[in-house]
Amino acid sequence: MSFPVEPYDDEWPKIQRAYDRLEKEFEFTPFSETTRRQFESAAHNEMGKAGFVIHIAWTEILDDGTPTGIYSPQLQFTGRVDKESQTDHDRIRHNVVTGLADGQAGYVREDGSKHEEPRKKQIS
Repeated sequence: MSFPVEPYDDEWPKIQRAYDRLEKEFEFTPFSETTRRQFESAAHNEMGKAGFVIHIAWTEILDDGTPTGIYSPQLQFTGRVDKESQTDHDRIRHNVVTGLADGQAGYVREDGSKHEEPRKKQIS
């Protein structure tokens, strides 16, 4: 899995749910030529619901250097369904303050230290 498009921290649960649905549907399915197309269609639909455009790279599984005709998929996120022209810094700030980014809610100061309260400005 590669990410030329970096998901926001609050998007990871949607991505995980999409992976879980794909895994449940194709868990014991060996990927031959015919089942690859079915997986590609389902993967594009599920990741599209999560808000991402994907490309699927297929690698053939070898048995002691001998091709088996069975493939393994690798999903590459190439874009978003709703295009962004720039990074949403307010969304990133919200994810850090609420703890979605690293599991620790709080504010990050200029020196890199974390605090539970925002810096208060003193007006004199």
